[in-house]
Amino acid sequence: MAEEPVLDFSHFHIHPNDIQEAMKAFKWFHSKRSGLLKREDIPRSFDSLGLKLSQSEITKMLSSFDKIGEIHEEKQQFSLPEFLHITLKKIHQINMQDDLMALFHLYDLDRKGKLSKEEIQFLAFKLLADLQLRPSLVDGLISQTSKDVSGLIDYKQFVRLLAQEL
Repeated sequence: MAEEPVLDFSHFHIHPNDIQEAMKAFKWFHSKRSGLLKREDIPRSFDSLGLKLSQSEITKMLSSFDKIGEIHEEKQQFSLPEFLHITLKKIHQINMQDDLMALFHLYDLDRKGKLSKEEIQFLAFKLLADLQLRPSLVDGLISQTSKDVSGLIDYKQFVRLLAQEL
């Protein structure tokens, strides 16, 4: 009997209930005979979790499983560990986006949908103090990221700014 792989999702930003819900979705839609989830059932399982994804998003998510050796072939069935990996990775991405949006709005003190240099510096030096960012580095990142003449950055630029430093 094959040994079940150890599933470690500790590096994902997810709630323990997310794992349980993903497992339930797999159990609802998998084949009782094979114990595998068919490719065509994945969109319904995502819908049951509240993940409203387009077919192209789902295809992109599953593409990492489509290369078998040198042959590129669509994988037709997924095990529970494979399903959990792709599902929890997507939930992690959504949670991270939600957290970044909340952080952006928290420091958008004037509620204009853009962060000023002062707001970014406040964020960098107070909230991200453990990174020990130099003021010149923050200024440089802001000037590289901002497409606005006034030095203001919007949410997308804010995410790009954090990605450059983190």
